[in-house]
Amino acid sequence: MIKLSLQSLCYRDTFNAGEIDLFGMIDRAKEYRLDGIDIHFAHFATTDRDYLEEVRMATLRAGLHICYIGVSNNFGMKGDEQRAQIADMKKWIDVASVMGIQMVRSFGGWVPEGETEETVWPRIVSATKEVANYGATKGVMASTAAHPEHPSANAASKTSSTTSTVPSKPRLPERSMSGPRSTASPPALKLGWTTTAS
Repeated sequence: MIKLSLQSLCYRDTFNAGEIDLFGMIDRAKEYRLDGIDIHFAHFATTDRDYLEEVRMATLRAGLHICYIGVSNNFGMKGDEQRAQIADMKKWIDVASVMGIQMVRSFGGWVPEGETEETVWPRIVSATKEVANYGATKGVMASTAAHPEHPSANAASKTSSTTSTVPSKPRLPERSMSGPRSTASPPALKLGWTTTAS
């Protein structure tokens, strides 16, 4: 069974303009008769416990599932900058744990100018393993996504094979999700998606 979710990044400009918030996005996902939502970390107004509970309950009342929190990190950094990236990932794993969200999506990291993938790779792997192991203690899977347009895509995609903290599940082939599930969905809307096997 394929289940569809709405990514908050679909409304990035609308969020940035202050014209929508997570509660408005939840209403849109319900209107489009989707199954869940994916929340980018930048779209949380705060990490205050009362606010997180409000978001969680609004999602439940709408009959939706929060599929993951997406974090835009960079483990290719060095020293204190990388430690700050790791700490931020752990913070969002904690948020996911509090909200009962099973996954936090991360990136591997970019290859800084003047370095090679070979020199950056060990610290990306080390940071990714640290975050994945921390997530395992919280019952949250730390996953890694690769963006082909990034020069670090190869490193990020390699990292993804090292981060599994739960048994792997079958994956459906990549496919376009542009086909409308509801006539209320605007044609330009890009849908995030999550798959489950049944």
